[in-house]
Parts: sequence; structure tokens; C-alpha cells
Amino acid sequence: MKKFIIALTVLAMCLSVCGCEGKDTVKAETTDTVTETPAPVKEENPIKKTYNYTNGTTWGWDTYEYDNEGRLTFTRSYDADGKAEPYTEEVYAEDGTHTETIHYLATGALWYRDVYEYTDGVATKKKSVMNDGSSGGYSVFEYDGNGLLVKDTWYNESGVSDYYYVFEYDTAGKCIMGTHYSADGTLEYYYETVYGEHGRKVKDIWYNADGTLDSTWCGYEYSDK
Repeated sequence: MKKFIIALTVLAMCLSVCGCEGKDTVKAETTDTVTETPAPVKEENPIKKTYNYTNGTTWGWDTYEYDNEGRLTFTRSYDADGKAEPYTEEVYAEDGTHTETIHYLATGALWYRDVYEYTDGVATKKKSVMNDGSSGGYSVFEYDGNGLLVKDTWYNESGVSDYYYVFEYDTAGKCIMGTHYSADGTLEYYYETVYGEHGRKVKDIWYNADGTLDSTWCGYEYSDK
């Protein structure tokens, strides 16, 4: 399940830029599920993503919360039994700039923070800062001429590249594929995003390096369904 780690940490970037996201598999203590009233969301924003094995078994899900401007504010994760897992909060500056993603343990304790750096108004780097203030590594973002995120390279705390993601888009600018490579350029796995009515994401389908189906796929739900 290594494939879901980077995807969750760039969730907010992907919802706003490329539309592709995944699930963190770092496990921590779980707590009982808490029922909450969701905030209003834009029609195109998913409110839930379910993680399923190809045999039909669900192994977890995320719920998404948004502010009145349609910006992602919280991603809450649950295991197959509905127990709360670590979750994230997105932080924005007064001018709307996305400044941080804060990661919490299921208990609500601070886990670590992702801090975004900008160049000419574009996020170009994300630094992970652990709870004790130490570096947890960083990502460098690259864009094409249309401003679409096309590459996300992860560097560990020593500044050495561990792996990178490459994103592909259709003519409408929707992300249709994310491919994970090791630092030496070896393809390790990839996913395809399927869109349905009104251009909404329907599912993410994961594949192994040889093109065979992986054991996991993700389905999306919306507020009017």
C-alpha cells in the first residue's frame, strides 16, 4: 500500500489542480466514529471516496469537507469498521493561498505539517515538518505551459530523491493518469481516473507495473447522490 502515501499528502493540490488523489496507509491509533454535520459543498466536489478491493470488499473511506468557497478544508479517514484514522486539515491565507496541510492522528494530536512554498503565485515546493520540528522530506512540483501539475518529486529528509509521480491530462485539463516511478526511473505502478456525468470523477483504478489490475480501486460519491 506504499502507493497511497504520496497521494494523500498532495490531496489538496490534486483536487484543485489535477483531480487525482489517494489514501495514506501509515497506521495510527483509531478512535470511535464521530457523526458530524457536513458543510455545504460545490456540486462538482466529491464528499466521499471509498477504497475497495477488486473482490468487492471495502477496506476504508475518506469524507471531504469544504468551506463556502468550495475549498477543501478537512479530509477524514476511516477503516472498514468505521473507526477514525489520521485526518488532515487544509489552511488558507486571507488572500486564499493554500499555505499548509496539517496532519492529525485519530486522537486529534498533531502528527506533522506540510508547508507550501510559492514562486510567482504557483506552489512549487511542499516541506513536511514533523511534530518535533524536524524535516520529514519535501516535494518539488513541476507544471506544463497550461499550469497543470505534471510532476511531483519526493525527496527524503537527507535531500535524496526517493520517487516521483507523473500526471497526464485529457484535452479538457482533467487528470486521467498518475504514474509512480522510483528515483532511477523504473515504473512501479499507476492509476487511471474515470469520469462520468458532468465530468465528475467516478473511480480511480490502480494497476501494477506490468499493466495487470491491482487489488484496489476507489469510488467517489457526491452530495446529490
